[in-house]
Amino acid sequence: GDPDPVLEEVVAEVRRALEEVRSVARRLRPPELDELGVRAALEAHARGLSEKSGIPITLDGDLPERDLGPGARLALFRIVQEGLNNAVLHAQASRVAVRFSTLHDGFRADVEDDGIGFDRAAAEPTTDSRLGVVGMHERADYVRGHLEIRSARGRGTRVRLDLPWALTEPPTDPSHDLLHTALPDR
Repeated sequence: GDPDPVLEEVVAEVRRALEEVRSVARRLRPPELDELGVRAALEAHARGLSEKSGIPITLDGDLPERDLGPGARLALFRIVQEGLNNAVLHAQASRVAVRFSTLHDGFRADVEDDGIGFDRAAAEPTTDSRLGVVGMHERADYVRGHLEIRSARGRGTRVRLDLPWALTEPPTDPSHDLLHTALPDR
């Protein structure tokens, strides 16, 4: 007989839901991270932001990705990405610099801009930027990293992330596990 229209609608709905979950999964862990590595993924993101905004963004220093666990690499990517987005969208900066450096027991990433900065006590950040900052701190804590955001009105902003080497990292990010077990490969 004819195909069942109700069944077709259900199948279409399931397809849409799966596509939505996949798109969330990509946002949680962009495929470029695994394919290109953190540095190349950040360079691509910085290039895109720079082209859209006209603000030069530089990335300097070595990033020894092999020595960071997968959770730390994801946290590093997301925190630097958020720092760059904030600098470009809110700081009215004329330039932004990302610097990677090695510490004796781990790794450091700094994102600095020469923008308007903010006074933390007086600042009334938008819900969006407040959530962004809370998310950055949570990501850093999850991989036993340390995040410090320093800013002063008229003096720019520095986001500093210190990450320990992979030895001390929890096995995996639970959201990553969940998505990889729940979803067939693309």
